[in-house]
Amino acid sequence: MTGEQGEDDRATQALRHRIREILASGPPGFDAVRQRIDRVQQVVREESFRVIGPLLATRAAEIPVGTYEEKRAFVAWLNAGLRQHHLAIRCPKTGKPTILEINPGRLPATGRFRFDHLDETGRHHTTFTCVDLPPLEFMPDPYVTPRGRLRPGRGR
Repeated sequence: MTGEQGEDDRATQALRHRIREILASGPPGFDAVRQRIDRVQQVVREESFRVIGPLLATRAAEIPVGTYEEKRAFVAWLNAGLRQHHLAIRCPKTGKPTILEINPGRLPATGRFRFDHLDETGRHHTTFTCVDLPPLEFMPDPYVTPRGRLRPGRGR
């Protein structure tokens, strides 16, 4: 085992120990423990977002997206990563949480990116379209509950 892997194992063990302490502290009972679990999960998501967001943006900028097929593959890859990490793209126009879609538009060989937002009623709205992908900024997905489930009306 490498030193780096050993350090990671020790850090994971320390984190696991600390989580157990947090969950065991405070009042007993289902509701109280569930609140502590929700808070631990929220902190993990926030800290993960802080690290993964900039890395995801850098990686996204490196992927070629000149053709429709490249755009399609990129959108599938990006949206899978966003779902995995409970993230959304901040729309360049509105600042709202969006996902990225691809549309052939008037240039089927190259296609267009489409930023799609769901409103509070669950209706889809295209907020921004472009042929060339602007720099992406990510944000926590507000439609994910503390336990990682999509809120009602949110189908991705």
